Amino acid sequence: MAKLLRQGGARKTLKTIDRRSLLKGVAGAGAALAAGPLLSTTGRAQASATIRYADDGGYNYDRRFEAYLKPFMDKTGVEIQHYVGDKSLAKMKAMAQVQNLEFDMGNELGTVSAAADKAGYLAPLDKSRLDLSRHMFPEWVFNGSIAWQYYTGAVGYNKKALDGKPLPKTWAEYFDFKAFPGRRGMLSRPQEILEQALMADGVKPSELYPLDLDRAYKSLDRVKNQVKVWIDDTGKTIELLQTNEVDYTYTTSARVVAAAKAGVPLGMLTDMPLNPPQNVHIMKGGKNYDHCMELAKWFVQNTDAGIRYFTVQIGYGPTDKPTHESLPQEVKAQLPTRDNPQAVWLNVDWWSQNLEPVTQRHKLWLLS
Repeated sequence: MAKLLRQGGARKTLKTIDRRSLLKGVAGAGAALAAGPLLSTTGRAQASATIRYADDGGYNYDRRFEAYLKPFMDKTGVEIQHYVGDKSLAKMKAMAQVQNLEFDMGNELGTVSAAADKAGYLAPLDKSRLDLSRHMFPEWVFNGSIAWQYYTGAVGYNKKALDGKPLPKTWAEYFDFKAFPGRRGMLSRPQEILEQALMADGVKPSELYPLDLDRAYKSLDRVKNQVKVWIDDTGKTIELLQTNEVDYTYTTSARVVAAAKAGVPLGMLTDMPLNPPQNVHIMKGGKNYDHCMELAKWFVQNTDAGIRYFTVQIGYGPTDKPTHESLPQEVKAQLPTRDNPQAVWLNVDWWSQNLEPVTQRHKLWLLS
């Protein structure tokens, strides 16, 4: 029977954006490494069969633990130690520079994972162990990183606060604070936010890439001072809506659905979805490569685990075709489709080449 044990440290909390922390983030690649907390998840494990696995904490991780990690440990006897500290691109760069890894593999935003691959921080995945003919998104398969799910990002809102008021249907309307008043929260990272800014300025979803950064920041300049809070933890978006600190915020569909099921009066504007992937990767020099590779395969191609997970995480979709085909029809009906002209499927290859400099520019813009 697997057990979840906290070895120390607390889960991340909402951080405010201030000059000191942002400048520290810009220079983060050269900063000293701070030890991240681990959650030790133990099955029939041997000490030599251990994966130090980096993932988010909170609701999303709990669902992944039940659907993927616990069954994997029960079947293989491999121990999984859950790292819940910083797992950003700057963190991976810093670990690579000092050759001191705090985790062996990660479950991360596809843009971050692919950028780490491009920078040489990841081990090549053994594709001979994967049936890539099953993968629905070949553009999200990289040398050391592969998408196992995608999520739908869109605008969540507080139904009670906005009762009777007109709701925006496009990004241009969402960026129009006068016509559609309400306190906005925006994520503090550039991914997905720059796409929103460009579409708000009239760029068609099909013509977004390569991103016109100057145009995107001019669009953001028009609303920057009206944004109530810049959020660096997606998990806090629902909390801000629930506590009535914001009326709208960009968030993910599964979080809104889960909160609504729990009785929180939240809705989601689904006419303008962004669909980025979540990837798995193995760090170059990570321990127990073979076990890590088996866990990566477990995420990418385990249909039984996928059915359990994606029927709970409504709005998150698998990249594995057999898993997608096996989902209940009512679940598939809530997933975005390629034929929606308003939907954006993130160009992860562009972000893999540009994430580091764009992130630095974005942090400095937030300070300006």
